[in-house]
Formats: sequence, structure tokens, C-alpha cells
Amino acid sequence: MLSLGCFSQGLRDTLFVPKKNFLRAATELFVVQLLPWSYDKYIAKGEWAKLDINSIQRNLNPRNWEWDDNSFKTNQFGHPYHGNLYYNTFRSNGYSFWQSVPAAFAGSFVWEVAAETNKFAPNDFINTSLGGIALGEMTHRIAGKIVNNRARGAKRQMQEVFGFLVNPVNGANRLISGEWGRVHGKADTANQLKADLILVPGILMSKPIRQSCGARKSYMYV
Repeated sequence: MLSLGCFSQGLRDTLFVPKKNFLRAATELFVVQLLPWSYDKYIAKGEWAKLDINSIQRNLNPRNWEWDDNSFKTNQFGHPYHGNLYYNTFRSNGYSFWQSVPAAFAGSFVWEVAAETNKFAPNDFINTSLGGIALGEMTHRIAGKIVNNRARGAKRQMQEVFGFLVNPVNGANRLISGEWGRVHGKADTANQLKADLILVPGILMSKPIRQSCGARKSYMYV
């Protein structure tokens, strides 16, 4: 039998979670679409960025959708990276994993329909949404690990910069909210989860898992 005492209490974020801010999250979701579209239209002069009502109506019709043949780099990295920005507009504004998932799908759908004249590509939609969710959660947690809210001085600033490079949306939100460089005791508690395994013939057990599970002692048996 396998018993996981800690998990019976429900999985929850161990990172410092800011208060939810829907207005800022929605605005950022719009901005992370507007910026690349503006670059495509006004700087790169891309024909695909010259939108009109006809292209939008066409892309809303599933009969016009087609699988695109973009390069591997674009489909397997470019699209997931963009989706990760969509996802993190909500994830870094206090929303949980599942609450942030719709942002990746919504952002991808809007881009395919109303940000380029190319036909709606189902593979782009899938890669941007699902790839963005996976990459977005990873960058969210890695950035949270990089920045120690108790650190100070040059070391703290270096952490903030590296965290920003890993997750630009989260870094921007830290600047906007004043969290960038602010010292407080709310640290990532995931590092407190420790368990030592003891091997006994026929039995695998662990020592009590404390701290992250409160005062209750929890054991794991197989």
C-alpha cells in the first residue's frame, strides 16, 4: 500500500503568491499580443500582419483552417514561448495553474484569428496553447526559485535580472507591483520538504515529513 500523508492535504503552491489582479492580467494578455503584431506590421512590414475584416471572418470558419509548414524552430519553440507569455499574464498575477490555462488557449486563438492574415493553423494553436502551458509553468517556478525575497544588495538585483530573463512577464509584474528588490519573509517553502528513505528488506518507508505538512507526522509505506 502507498500512503502519501502530505498529498492528502491537497497540493498547493509553495511560491509566494500575489493577490489576484484580473484587470492587469487581461491588459498584459492584450499587450503581449499587441507588441509582436506591431513589430510584424510596422517594422518587419509583414504582409501577414495587414489585417482586415475579411481575413478575420475567414479564419473564424473551420473549413478554411489548414496545417502550416513552418520550420521546426518556429513551431516547437517560437509558438510555445509565445504561449508561455500568455499563460504567465495570469499566473504571475496571483492565479493558480488551472485558472491560468484558459489564457494560453484564448491568446493562441485570438492570434490565429485576428493577428495575421494567414489561415488558422490548428498545429500552431495546439503548440502555442499546450506548449505554452508547460513552458509557462516551468518558467514561473524557475523564476520563483531564482529570486530570494530575503536577499539584499547586488546579489538580489542579479537574482531579479535573471528571474526577469527567465520569465519576462513575472519580472515586469514585480517591477509594477514594487516586489522587485523588496525584502520580506515570504520565501519559497518547497525547499523545506525533506524525506529520508530507509531501506528494509521487503519494505520501503520514509522518516516523518515535517514542516511543509505542518506539525502532523506523515509516513510513506510501500
